[in-house]
Amino acid sequence: MDKTSTIVLVLIGVVLFSVGGGLGVIYEGQKLAPELEQKQRFSEILSSQIISSIVAYGKAEKIEGQNITLNYREENITIKIREKAPVYYLSTTQPQEETNKISMEDIKIGDYLFISIVISEDGYLEGTTITIPE
Repeated sequence: MDKTSTIVLVLIGVVLFSVGGGLGVIYEGQKLAPELEQKQRFSEILSSQIISSIVAYGKAEKIEGQNITLNYREENITIKIREKAPVYYLSTTQPQEETNKISMEDIKIGDYLFISIVISEDGYLEGTTITIPE
């Protein structure tokens, strides 16, 4: 084979490789489209006015400012807590009327928490209420 034929074959190979890569990207994009559409729909439902909140439960692993990271069964989630979100300590030995309202600073690493969450307008989880069970 002469030099010109080799260059032409290499160029054809590069073009075919590029076309194959482009077709693969298009195929994967079409495959993921229904999944992305479903996630968008879930986000719309969870941020609607009809769902007032969802509750996350777990052990406080990290507390940094208004962010709390919960851990439950090997999974972690970080939730930004609203400014002035109420924090309650629930006791099974006290009457329900005597639920203790405490502050964010009273939460310790290792406490088990129930955090009521909503999806904020910018699409992030936002904690609205924290409850510490006894």
